[in-house]
Amino acid sequence: MPGLFRWTLRRWDATEPWGQTDLEFLVEIILNRSDPKKPSRIPLAADFSVLSKAGKRLANLHLDYEKAEPWELEWVHAKGKPLSYRVERMKLDKDKTTLRINESLSLANIPPEVFDYRLGNRSALEWVIDQYQVSEDKQSGISSDPNRPDDEEYIVRLVGQVVRVSVETVKIVSALSATVSLPSAMATEKRQD
Repeated sequence: MPGLFRWTLRRWDATEPWGQTDLEFLVEIILNRSDPKKPSRIPLAADFSVLSKAGKRLANLHLDYEKAEPWELEWVHAKGKPLSYRVERMKLDKDKTTLRINESLSLANIPPEVFDYRLGNRSALEWVIDQYQVSEDKQSGISSDPNRPDDEEYIVRLVGQVVRVSVETVKIVSALSATVSLPSAMATEKRQD
């Protein structure tokens, strides 16, 4: 990548202190704007600084997701059941606004834009729902339990953090879509080292 890195940096104003991490942040924002079914192209955008800064915000948000303030979801406690944070298998209701954690606890008022931030073919929240469940491998008999005895609220808190990261990601990407236009492709440019 060093040749591509030098070539790319020469394409922008040489007076700006761009570095390799700025290019990585640009890639972060492009990948978050892209349709996962189509290959992404990294454009030579005139608004490199704006894109790189947004990419940095996204990278920090995504890397530090466990430090994010959980989204304030409504906790619905089932009457007559002792409150428990233990997850066996979580489930979204049909309209995807409420997540059943277990028979005693549900989280309501999930914003619809949560499902606009996707990791491949599903949202980040749907990924957490799928991955954070008690399971047992049929062949080996090895069980997997994501619950943490030392931090019983971990999964519930993680759901709130993933909702926060998803909503913030959609805001950042939507704001860029409204203000920054990306040129069609780098493919039409001639590369000179």
